[in-house]
Amino acid sequence: ALKGADLGMWDYDVASEKWTFDKRSIKMIGSNPKTDAEFNELFHPDDIKRYYDTWNDLEEGIIFNYNSEYRIKMSSGHYKWLMDKGKIVEWDSNGKPIRIAGTVQDITEQKQAEEKLRQSEERFRTAFMTSPNAITLTSVEDGKYVDVNDGFTKILGYSRENVIGKSAVTLDIWNNPKDRDLLISGLQKYGLVENLDAEFKGKDGQIINGLMSARLLNIDNRDILLAVTQDITERKQSE
Repeated sequence: ALKGADLGMWDYDVASEKWTFDKRSIKMIGSNPKTDAEFNELFHPDDIKRYYDTWNDLEEGIIFNYNSEYRIKMSSGHYKWLMDKGKIVEWDSNGKPIRIAGTVQDITEQKQAEEKLRQSEERFRTAFMTSPNAITLTSVEDGKYVDVNDGFTKILGYSRENVIGKSAVTLDIWNNPKDRDLLISGLQKYGLVENLDAEFKGKDGQIINGLMSARLLNIDNRDILLAVTQDITERKQSE
């Protein structure tokens, strides 16, 4: 089972402060540390305090098991992420831990994927907030706004508080219901709509010509409509 899960095993003697790692753990860690000092040298500086805050509680018997994620420095100089799970497996006559054992797993790929996702979300958030176009995130289930950017508030005159949790229909933002019908029809057929020429009503009742593109997304297991609308009112007026 351990082999299938790609887990290594380790054992720690509290009195002697000696570590014992199996072959898979040694391969994962890239070395075979025997003492606390040798093990500590491998830790990323940002992770060692967090690790020992939990480990010390375990060693004192305050907690009986732990789960920790940290980075270990390889001989090549790069760091590898490990998931470490341990528990007390033996006590002395006074109830103090004398032996701790656990497993270690390489989670580097998982952490790299999480970091890429974080960076992607950060880029999206930056583009979302700084775009001069009106960008909206709307719940497909009820048609209510989940989020709008500053471009939306500037073009239509609404504050975020005015619209979050409300729908475009409730706010009477669509000047021509047929434009909304075209959007819905396109989304149902293709999952996206590009360059829909539509009219919208600002908060003050002013008609705004917009060029809208929209697509369906799944965010946190929730169906969301992402719409980007360029204000082309001046262009329309000059035609």
